[in-house]
Amino acid sequence: MPLNVTLASSLLNVELEQDDAIAAAGGRVFTTGISALDNELPGDLWRGGDVIGVSTGTGAMSETKLALEVVATHLIEQGQRGSDALVEGAESELKMSESVGVSVFIIAPPELATSSIRRLYQLLTSRLQHSQSKPELGPASNAPRAQHLLDPRNCLAAVSLLQYLDIAGLTESLAEVSTALSLDRPEAESRRQGRRILLVQGLSGCISLTQRRSGLVQTAALLGSVLGGIRGVVRRDAGCLGLVEVDVLWSSLATGTSGAAASPAVGADSRLMTLDTAFASRTGRVLRVNLNSTLARIVEDGVDVLVVVHDGDGKIDGRGDGGKIVEVGGDERADCCGDGSAVGGWAVWS
Repeated sequence: MPLNVTLASSLLNVELEQDDAIAAAGGRVFTTGISALDNELPGDLWRGGDVIGVSTGTGAMSETKLALEVVATHLIEQGQRGSDALVEGAESELKMSESVGVSVFIIAPPELATSSIRRLYQLLTSRLQHSQSKPELGPASNAPRAQHLLDPRNCLAAVSLLQYLDIAGLTESLAEVSTALSLDRPEAESRRQGRRILLVQGLSGCISLTQRRSGLVQTAALLGSVLGGIRGVVRRDAGCLGLVEVDVLWSSLATGTSGAAASPAVGADSRLMTLDTAFASRTGRVLRVNLNSTLARIVEDGVDVLVVVHDGDGKIDGRGDGGKIVEVGGDERADCCGDGSAVGGWAVWS
């Protein structure tokens, strides 16, 4: 089939326009706030305009919430900017309140929403106390408080929490976020000033439940629609970072099990979709998204980057508060020559 040069050029122009829009959005790069990770992983890993799949940890680390670390860092940065503006006067306060709006959208099932807000509050409190104990980080009197950063009435760094019970509710929540962004301010203004995070939690559990109720074909269609909706929200605002939590685990390639018991979402599946990892086990165990292979592929294709938190299949001994490996298991942002891919990048988080 001959190469369509005109079509290829048009697609390249679309990609370049997206890159220019992202670059024009002030402060487009986000960080985890964890020096061991931010120094070792690519500097533009967490950038606005992209959808990042983030695993919740495997085994004993299932409570690990790397996505919340990114959210906490963002809220503190936004809160500090707001505090600095308030020191300058009421005019700056008005300007900030009009330009920031909702800074973080969290979409989660009720049980996850409660635990996540509690965990986020703990992270904010710990980090703010640490910063106030160091004079070089700025005067403590100007530092925001954790309660203020989580207050939905806070016009400088507001957090909006939307809860859902099923995939239909998740779709409705995404529509609410899209509407909120449309009403916040005109699109051109949004691209110049916005810095936001959209965090979606509980996706794997919701999809597994939908599969048991509606079957694989319908679930695959619904999952593709949800991921498309997430991309649509993130792409419209180049300063918005999309974070989607997914379940990732080590399992046997032959049996599709995670060791002791079969995965309730997959069972025996000889066609498991595995993730690239520098810590592949000599026992033949592989790292994969904890879903049916077809659904796992849709998830991998639906995100720009997949960041995995794991224990190296037992290679991290978990001394102290528990060491973890943060690894880039997939990156679709590479150009046609393969440059720019972060796959294989990893760091130890202890």
